[in-house]
Parts: sequence; structure tokens; C-alpha cells
Amino acid sequence: MRTQLHLVAFLAICVPCSAQRTSVEQLLTQSEPPIQERIGKILDALNQSRVDPPSNIAALREAFALTESGVDSFEIVKQVAIFAASPATREGRPFEARTVLELLNLPPKIIIRVLAPYIDAENPQLRSFVRNWFQSHDSCGSGAFETVNFGDYKDYVQVMLNIHQEVPTAFVEYLYERSPGQALIVFYNANPERRAETIERIREAQEKLEADRRQNLEANEQQVDDIDQDEARRQREEKRKQEKEREWVSEQRKEILLAEHIVSDAIWLKQKKFEVEFLKAVPAAKSQLINLADRDQWWARLYVAEIMRRHPEFRHPPAAQRLSTDANPLVKKAADWAK
Repeated sequence: MRTQLHLVAFLAICVPCSAQRTSVEQLLTQSEPPIQERIGKILDALNQSRVDPPSNIAALREAFALTESGVDSFEIVKQVAIFAASPATREGRPFEARTVLELLNLPPKIIIRVLAPYIDAENPQLRSFVRNWFQSHDSCGSGAFETVNFGDYKDYVQVMLNIHQEVPTAFVEYLYERSPGQALIVFYNANPERRAETIERIREAQEKLEADRRQNLEANEQQVDDIDQDEARRQREEKRKQEKEREWVSEQRKEILLAEHIVSDAIWLKQKKFEVEFLKAVPAAKSQLINLADRDQWWARLYVAEIMRRHPEFRHPPAAQRLSTDANPLVKKAADWAK
């Protein structure tokens, strides 16, 4: 079982490119001929008819047979990725893989878990297949994530946090590439720092409880009474401290949310060519970005670097210079372009 250090490692989110390269090589060694044969049957059914894939009964029947075969859904998606990455004797292998995946009609949360590590794979066929699927999925957003389907991405980040696994670097870059504002909201909602603090506080409380139990067993009644009084006083102080911490965290999170709103409004004015209004909004937006640049959260600093890179009007040389030497490689990379 992973230790707390693995959770800290998640916050750094630094997956070396060599690890991704190796994962593709390993992926290709995990091909399952029976499943690959079933994928081939789906394609044969598609090729034997000019009917559009969603209306191709034979292909849908083969796809249904695969999903109902008892094979784990994660394994099915992995095998489709292997099909996309394998050397093909004909062109269009990534497109075929995506068509098969659509016919399988598997939950997006499963597909995202499997494909996210390969979004920037060196294998061009695999990269094309994965990016095409994500870009297609992006257009299905709704509600709070209208432009890009970041609702599912937020769930994915939260799941990875819950199981103490790292979010692939290339996936984080993809989110900020598609929409820096919504990427900020994804990590704002996943809130890894808050989860890490909660886990650490639970661990400390458990250790303190065990220590108190051992101490109580060795103490006499008077000592127990004293301990109870001290413990009650300590608990009251701890409760007040936690309430203050919650208030502070709440204010910090509200400030981040407000900053994103002010910056997004300014960008909207620019896009809609409200030039006078945009010029009036620039100072406030720039001020918010300067404040975010000093945040402890790497994902807030990455947002600043991306916005400054895309919108020269918001650039602040001192802030950009600080971010260009940031400890987080994603922030540093984006800030190098913003200087």
C-alpha cells in the first residue's frame, strides 16, 4: 500500500517522458489475440456495408458481443488502443480504432482512465487515436463545463487522487491547452491540497488517540480526571483552530474562483471585440493573475503562465520571470513562452 509520500508525489505531477515511452512499448506486448480478433470482426462488418457505423446492425451486434463477453471494460479499451498503435497494412488505423470504440459505447470514465496516459504518445497512430477521441469527447460538455467536457475530466483527476496515483503530465498539459480557465476549475474542485491535509490530520488524530489510550491505562483515577480536563481543553482549542483553517481555506478558494471569473470576463470582452471595455478590464485581470502567480497551488500558477502566454495584454514581466524558474516543470515550460 502506498504511503503518504505518494500523495505528495501526486501534487508534483511529474511523469518522465521516458516512462510514457516505455508504457507504449509495454502496451504493445499486452495484445490479446481473441479480443483483437473480435475487433477485426467489427471492422469486417463495417467494411461489408456502406451503412453509417451507428446504423450498421452487423457491426453493432459484434460490438455488443465483445462488451458482453465477460472481458473487463478497461481491458477492452486497452486492446482498442493496442489495435490503434499496432503496425497497419492499410491507412486509417486510428480512425478505425475510434469508430470501434464509439460502437462499443463504453462509459467515458473508463475510456479516460485507460487513454489519458497515451495522449502524447510517441507512437503517431496511438497519439492520433487518443487525441481524436478526447477532442470529440470535449464537444459533449454541459452545465458548468459548457465549452469543453471537463466534468468527466474533473472526476478522473479526483479518482486518481483518491487512489493515490499520478495524473499524467501530458494529460494536464492537454487540459490547459484546451481551456486554461476550465483546467483551473478542474483542479480547484479536485482540491488535492485539501485532501492531503485531511488525510494527514486523520493520521495524527489516530496516533494521538492511541497515545491517550495507553496513557489512560497507566494512570490512576485522579490522573484520568486531569487528562480528561486537559483533553477537553485541547479538543476545544483544536476545534477553534480547525474552524479558522476552514475559514482561511474557504477564503483562499473563493479568491481563486473570483480571479478566474474576472480574467475570463476580460478575455470574453477581447474575443467579442469590445475594445474599450476590454482595455478597462485589463488592469483588474492582470492584478488577479499577479496574485495567483504567488499561490502555493501549482495548478493556479500554471493557469497564470498559460493565460500570459496566450494573451500578451495580461503579461507581467516580473511574474513571468518568477514562473519561468518555477519548481513545477509544467509551470516553467508554459512560463518560458510567456516571458
